[in-house]
Formats: sequence, structure tokens, C-alpha cells
Amino acid sequence: MKKIIDISAVAGSKLIRQAVLVLIMVIAARMLGKELVGIWALIYLVIQFGVMLADSGISVFVIREKELSERIYSTAFTLCVGLAIAIGMLTGLLAFPLATLLGYQAYWLEFGVSAAAIVPLTLIGFLQAKLRRERRFGSIFLIDTFGSLVQLGATVFMLYQGFELWAFIGPTFGAALLICIGSFFATGIPPILFDRGNAKTIWHYSRGLLGFSTINFWARNADTMLVGRFLGAAPLGIYSVAYRIMMLPIAQINAIAHTVALPYLSPLQDNPKQLKAGISKVFIGIGMITTVPMLVIWLRRYSFIDLILGEDWRRVGDLMFVLIPVGLLQSLVNPVGLCYQISGRTGLFFKIGVFQTAVTLVSFAIGIAFGTIDAVVVCYAVANLLLLPLSVGAAMRTIECSLLDWFRFCGGFLLCIPVCWFADSQISVPSDPVYALLKTIVLVVLVCTATITVTLFPILRSWLIRSPIARAKTETLANGDR
Repeated sequence: MKKIIDISAVAGSKLIRQAVLVLIMVIAARMLGKELVGIWALIYLVIQFGVMLADSGISVFVIREKELSERIYSTAFTLCVGLAIAIGMLTGLLAFPLATLLGYQAYWLEFGVSAAAIVPLTLIGFLQAKLRRERRFGSIFLIDTFGSLVQLGATVFMLYQGFELWAFIGPTFGAALLICIGSFFATGIPPILFDRGNAKTIWHYSRGLLGFSTINFWARNADTMLVGRFLGAAPLGIYSVAYRIMMLPIAQINAIAHTVALPYLSPLQDNPKQLKAGISKVFIGIGMITTVPMLVIWLRRYSFIDLILGEDWRRVGDLMFVLIPVGLLQSLVNPVGLCYQISGRTGLFFKIGVFQTAVTLVSFAIGIAFGTIDAVVVCYAVANLLLLPLSVGAAMRTIECSLLDWFRFCGGFLLCIPVCWFADSQISVPSDPVYALLKTIVLVVLVCTATITVTLFPILRSWLIRSPIARAKTETLANGDR
């Protein structure tokens, strides 16, 4: 029951956060146009990279460490604060050359001021890692929800007042500061303390995560910089919206799963059998939650775009045809990172990430060379398919599983993509958009239910046999026989 409550709290927090970001995106797309939306995508990219560097995997260390003494925790906090301030200041100082390099020199001040958000955003990740370790997910829900609602209200108000890009920058910093303060109240402020031995322990674990996170960040976001630099702000605006829709399951459902799974699965790191059973539930749970909504959006993508963004953004639907299946694939691949973190194989995590990033960057470069965002999307999809055996196989082996195990857990969800597409193409769509949507929902639910049940029947059957209800019935029958 406690796990269900925790998942519900995290899900509620993430859903509200994602709903706020989607509302902001919709309003901004209608009020600012493609170019300013593209420029904000670049600014936010800078903020995200700064936060990732400042965290350096320290928050994951706080969750995973078996015995987190007050001295180790205080050392980790000191490191995190120092890195956040240093990186925030450095980013602000480099704003002008950075904006010039990207081709948007006129917006250097916006780049520089946005760097202030790096400090509170980094501290939020660290402080909430402590709350996650203690499984205080209810506190995270209350704090994050309040901050998200404040950000929504402030952004909408500033957009209607004509603040343009500042309507993103100001509320982002303000909401982060409020969430940071709330997290301090929930966890308490640890003393500023630096122990060299503990710092070495933290660095030994987190360096692999930092290396992987850095290269994976650019594997995921180099396309934003390349499209903005070589194809222009308007194509970047279209691409960034399509990419954000693709990332919905990863940013939403996977974030929920990772937030809850890491503190619950970490104690099983010395029990491979139980760890395999636990990680299988993560993969299957993500697949069951994400497959139906993503495929419904995929099949009715143009109606979806017309509704939330307007007909001027229909070009996004063209890109979604490729990106949504890629997003579903990535949502099922993304949890393999838990395998490295729980097993402590962060060095291998980094090495695999280096190769993945090299292949992904080459795919972006090839797409840019063709001169269209369609080519970038197609090359990115091909790179994801080519990297699948390596990225998944290496991760699963760290917990004594295999690539075949992953296919057993996730293959049914991937099979739903071509099956749903074929079924939808064989049935005529009503002209009324509401009826068309209802028809697609019913079709996708039926097809996915049948496909998933057939492919996962052995696993689901074993879960039912081992469930508490089944065991209780078995014991009751046994007592009756006696």
C-alpha cells in the first residue's frame, strides 16, 4: 500500500508539472510564434546543461548509498552548492559569446540572466533526492505542485503583458526558488562541511554518471543547437515542439518510475533474482501506461496539433509520424539506466554512453547535411534502432539479465506500433473529429490489449500465481482439504 501511495504522489506531481509545461507551450506557441519558441528552447537547453553539470550525479549517490551518514550528506551538499554557484556564474559570464556562437547575439542578456536559475534547480534535485531516499513522496508532491502552479500563473500573466522571452525566464527562476525553499523546510539545511575522504567516495561513484549524463545530454540535445544554428529559428520552433511531444512519456512516466524505483530497488542490489523481478515490473508498467496514449496521439496527430496549437503548426505532425514511435521505444529503453546505477557500474555506463553519443551526433550531422528537419528526424530514428542491442544488452547484463529478457518484457509494446497502424489503415475514419478520436481510442485499446496479453501471458500468469490474493486462496483451499 505504501508503494502505491508513493507512486500516486509522484504521478500526481509529474502530471501537474507536465500539464503546466504543456499549457505554457500551447499559449506561447499561439502568442509568440515559431522563432521565439525556438530561441527559448535554446535558452532552456543552456539551463538544463548547467543543472546537469552542477548535480554531477551527486543526487543519485545520496539515494543509492547504503549508509548515508550526516558527514557524507553534508559533504555532498557542500559539493553541490559550490558547483551550482560556480557553474551558474560561469554560464552568466559566457552568455555573450555563447549567444553569438549560436547566431542569436541580440538575445545575449536573456541567455545570461537565465543562468541564475541553475542554482535553485540544482539544489532542488539534491534536496529532493534526500526526500526520495526517505520515501517522503507526499512532501515532494505538495512542494512541486505549488511551484508549478505559481510558474503557470506568472508565465501566463507575463505573456499577456507582452514580456515575450522574459515571461519564461522570470517565472522559471521564481518557481525554482520557491520549490527550493520548500525543500529546505522539508529536509532541513545540512551544515556546510567538507570531508576529503567522503568527497573521494562521492566522486568515485558519481564520475561515471557525470560522464554519461554529459555525453547523453548532447546526444539528446545537439540536434536543437544544430537545427537552430544551421536551419534557423522557425524550423527549430517546429522541431522543438515535435521533440517535446515525443519526450512526453520519458519526461512524465519514466520520471515517475525512476523516482520511485531507485529507492525501492537499490536495497535489492545484492539479490539478482528479486532485482530482475523488480526491474521487469518497471519495464512492463511503463509500457502499459504509455503505449495506448502515445499511439492514439500518433494516429490522430494532425487533429491533435490543430486542437492545441492551430493549423499553422501542422508541420509538427509530419515529424511526429517518426518521432512518436521513437519516443515509445525510448520510454522502454530509458529504464536500463537503473541497472547501471543500482549495480554501481557507472564506469561502464559512461563508456557505453560515449559510443552512443558518437553515433547519434553523426546521425544529426547527416540529417543537417540534407538540409531539412525531416532528414534530421529520420537519421535520429535510424541511430536509435542501430544502438538498441548495445545499449540494452550491456545494461541488462549488469543485473544478470540479457537482451532477450528485455524483449520478453517490452517486445509486445513495440509490436503494437505496426499492428495499430495496419488496423487503423484498414478502417475508414469518420469525418467528425470527435467520432474519429473515439474510434481510434477503441481500436488502439482493443489491439494493444490483445497484443500485450498474448506476448506477456507467461509473465502476467506468473505474477498472478505469486500475488498475495492467489496465495491466500491457495492457503484457504489447503486448510479446507485438511
